[in-house]
Amino acid sequence: MANKQRRREPGQRRLASGKWQVNVQVPIPGETGYKFVSKTFPADSLLSDRRAWREQMRVDARRGELPARSSTFAEDASRYIDAVAALPTIEQRRQHIEEWTAIFGNRRRSSIRPHEIRAQRDRWLTEPRTDAQGRRRPPYAPGSVNKRLRALSNLWRVLDGRHAPNPVREVPEADEIESEPRALPYPVIKALLEAMPDITRTQKGCTRTAGSRTRARLAVMAWTGLAQVQVARLRPEDIDWNQPSIWVRGRRKGAAGSERRGHRKPITAQAVAALRQFNALNCWGPFSAAAMRRSLRRACRKVEDQFRREGITINLNRVRPYDFRHSYATALLAATGDLQTTQRLMLHQSASTTERYARAAVDPMLVAALEQFTKHVTKS
Repeated sequence: MANKQRRREPGQRRLASGKWQVNVQVPIPGETGYKFVSKTFPADSLLSDRRAWREQMRVDARRGELPARSSTFAEDASRYIDAVAALPTIEQRRQHIEEWTAIFGNRRRSSIRPHEIRAQRDRWLTEPRTDAQGRRRPPYAPGSVNKRLRALSNLWRVLDGRHAPNPVREVPEADEIESEPRALPYPVIKALLEAMPDITRTQKGCTRTAGSRTRARLAVMAWTGLAQVQVARLRPEDIDWNQPSIWVRGRRKGAAGSERRGHRKPITAQAVAALRQFNALNCWGPFSAAAMRRSLRRACRKVEDQFRREGITINLNRVRPYDFRHSYATALLAATGDLQTTQRLMLHQSASTTERYARAAVDPMLVAALEQFTKHVTKS
């Protein structure tokens, strides 16, 4: 006797995790039309319980106990931002959600489909964009697009729960090409610092003083490995001149951890000299990151011309101030070969962050091994 084919239960489907997703179509009170209500049940839930829930939803809809209307994406976005206001990166998250609000703002969130999110992802990856000042910008990098997708997915998760239907899950992230840390050789860094004008810009009518504050700040970054925000937060009392070291205030970046706590860090003689110049020019406090980038771009063009006259081609178009921190970490790891020590000096919370520099640095053990190899094969 042939086995009887098992009847498929309507409105229920088994997820890849083994759990059950149950859907029911109910009328929207006060409006013409229907909407789907979904719930995820454990893998070992009873069929009778899932059926009972579907029937209860229909009863609640007839009684008018379901919400009169679903909220718009803009309203949900506002509730989401309030819910995650404690995030260290809340400003960036707000910016990403505002971009999605500009696209889906007046629509009901339940009407947004995966293919629409995918289409917007592709537009961000391929089409030039316009910034807040009306300037034309290139398309977003894959990493930037993925951050926006994760922000949107987190909105669904926070408002509806971890196991609720989420259309963003069906949209694959953009392929990110892992870039090598942008470290510069220290002879190039010294050439860039020397190419900067030895004069400080002041307000109109004031006398200019000798010495470039931008150069002093970049020199501190190059010889201490501090990020721009950490340099801006330095105070005179943070420096111990007797036992050369600096107190580095924590950065509000990522999850709570060692990178957010303060730390006393030893410094080299070159760092002490850079900090003395930093102190002499009164570089304490916040500064314009945009002005620093402009000064560095001008110095890059001068250094390129200098190398070109010597018959050397060098491309410094993509150099940025943060590369000075990368250069410090890469040189430190190349000199010591100790990942843990480099992690502590860079104040990295995760060793995986420090490992990125290991791929750019040449391992001293490998160099020594090749030297031994050369001696062995060249023996007469």
